[in-house]
Amino acid sequence: MAHQRFRKFNTKDMYPEQNLDNDLCMVVRAGNHIFMRGQTGFTL
Repeated sequence: MAHQRFRKFNTKDMYPEQNLDNDLCMVVRAGNHIFMRGQTGFTL
C-alpha cells in the first residue's frame, strides 16, 4: 500500500547526545488510515 510521511525528522538532530541516525516521522497516511507517533488512537 502506498503511504505518505509527514513531519519527518532524524534522530541525530533530535537526540544529539546519542549515537543514532534514523529517519523517522510523526505521522504516516496509508490509504484511509492515519498513524500518529505518541498519540492515543480513537475512531472518528
